[in-house]
Amino acid sequence: MIHYKVVLLGSTHAGKTSIIQRFVNNSFTVNTLASVQSAFFEKNLKIGQTNIVLDIWDTAGQERFHSLTPMYYRDANASIIVFDVTDANSFSKAKQWVSELRNAQGDKTIIMIVGNKNDLKSIRVVRTEEAQKYANSVNVTYMESSAKTGFQIEEIFSHIGHQIYEAKVSSTADGIDVDTNGTDKKNNCC
Repeated sequence: MIHYKVVLLGSTHAGKTSIIQRFVNNSFTVNTLASVQSAFFEKNLKIGQTNIVLDIWDTAGQERFHSLTPMYYRDANASIIVFDVTDANSFSKAKQWVSELRNAQGDKTIIMIVGNKNDLKSIRVVRTEEAQKYANSVNVTYMESSAKTGFQIEEIFSHIGHQIYEAKVSSTADGIDVDTNGTDKKNNCC
């Protein structure tokens, strides 16, 4: 099977780890500790008749680890930037992540912005319309989720998987296979 790298980026306490745990293990822990190192997960995904594997990287959100994140997103097929809809500062940080990714990667990496914790409607501060308007302005997909309830978790990763797969099919159909990031692990020696 072909493996594709997806990295989750965002502020601390935005819910990156919880989103991954909900997707990979269908579980949610109320008081998840902030990640202080990266973690790696695999999940099989079926795109049409094709099986792919998403290699999902969870990164630490604290500012002191920011300088380490380029080594995780450098060869990623897609980046999911997560922010907390109850925290305006995390939305500002998400915008900074988009800018950093575009400066470092150009358009070679698929970017999605995810507003997490949409179950907390009574304390929400970032409106859906505001986040969607920003995503449209930078030409990226915007989705909302709740790792707690499971709302749209599967859809987020399915959408990313489809985008990666379609980009590969499109580049191959043009006679140029620019998919240098997807790897078929059974053909690699190491």
